[in-house]
Amino acid sequence: MVEEKYINSFDGTRLFYKVHQGKGPWVVMLHSPGSNNTTLWYEIEEFKKKGYSIIAPDLRTHGKSGWGNTHFESFVKDLDVIIRVEKCGQVELLGACATCSLAVAYGDRYPEKVKQLYLIYPVYIKYFSLQGMFWHYAGHVLQFFIQSRKRKRKKSLDFKHIPITGVIPFLLNIRLGMNLKDYLSSLNSMIHYPLTPEKIKRPTNVIMAQRDFLMKNKRVYEELSKIKKVFLSNVDTDHMAELKKVSVKQQVASKLFDKRFASFA
Repeated sequence: MVEEKYINSFDGTRLFYKVHQGKGPWVVMLHSPGSNNTTLWYEIEEFKKKGYSIIAPDLRTHGKSGWGNTHFESFVKDLDVIIRVEKCGQVELLGACATCSLAVAYGDRYPEKVKQLYLIYPVYIKYFSLQGMFWHYAGHVLQFFIQSRKRKRKKSLDFKHIPITGVIPFLLNIRLGMNLKDYLSSLNSMIHYPLTPEKIKRPTNVIMAQRDFLMKNKRVYEELSKIKKVFLSNVDTDHMAELKKVSVKQQVASKLFDKRFASFA
């Protein structure tokens, strides 16, 4: 049974998360900065069927969690509060999209609590990609122009029933579920963390789309391949165009459950 829980974080921010106590290891799944835990609906069901213990939180300012500052350190502390409250011991930590930096940072700071990392579509790796740096600075410029806007509470969206077919529809759906200001500040706090090879200190499985720019970036691939604790894999799809299709989620899940990539499979 998947339970829904609320707790207060270190600064009083109300945090929402889903938890399932199974017989297997704890798997903590982090959604991308523009969604909430419902975007992981397929993965939650797959882990549950296989008997794993699951935690899927809504980040602060996202989904059913409360508003709070969007500093990167706050996201890291929130994650630690949830893991300590549930008494998980060591966890398998899964990050999606820009939230991969949060997974890496947590594994870096709390190595005794993280057995293994999974980075699903890490769209930004600092110092490696000109395209990633462009979006990094573009986000800061746009945030400068909207920083005076008043925040308004939006509804919590169920991403299981929202098809995402490109960048523009993705941004339009984000605006239904959260303020653009909150999205950009969350995204910028994530990609500000330097996701470089020397930061990866835990066994790490990186799953990318074959046609994603990082997978095609020879320098990224070669640098990550040099690290013995990093295992690279890919799915046959384009990241943004196919992300929400069940067939793509099945591909990703098969990589996660494959013994070559997952120690708990």
